[in-house]
Amino acid sequence: MDVKGTYQGDILFPTDTEGPFDGIVSGGPMTVTITYDPSQVSADGLYEYLTNNGSNGDIVIAVGNLNLDAAMDNSGSEGFPIIQFDQGTFNGVSFNYSFTENGNTYQLSVDGLDWEITNTANDEDVASGTISNEPQS
Repeated sequence: MDVKGTYQGDILFPTDTEGPFDGIVSGGPMTVTITYDPSQVSADGLYEYLTNNGSNGDIVIAVGNLNLDAAMDNSGSEGFPIIQFDQGTFNGVSFNYSFTENGNTYQLSVDGLDWEITNTANDEDVASGTISNEPQS
């Protein structure tokens, strides 16, 4: 039986009032919702739960006007995106998504409990933030 948990995140750094995206403003919300089979998660040490683009669990990320699920990870890495656990407790995700907005190419990267959106043309971070490892009630 799959388990679902939602984790609140924060937007800590946009480049200007709205950045290049609708709704990505400093102090604004972002959420990560994970769905996984707990029988596959080791309670010992660090564990990487491979979702295989959503065929084995799911990751849903909502930040500003971006609403992404595991099938949208376009990193090309085997098994990605990944739900990370430490001692059986949620400890972040590994998720990558390249996209074009207003003629510019961006990369959303989530590594553990930190995330950022980078303009790939100039390597400028246009937004970033953190994710809590405490589930929403």
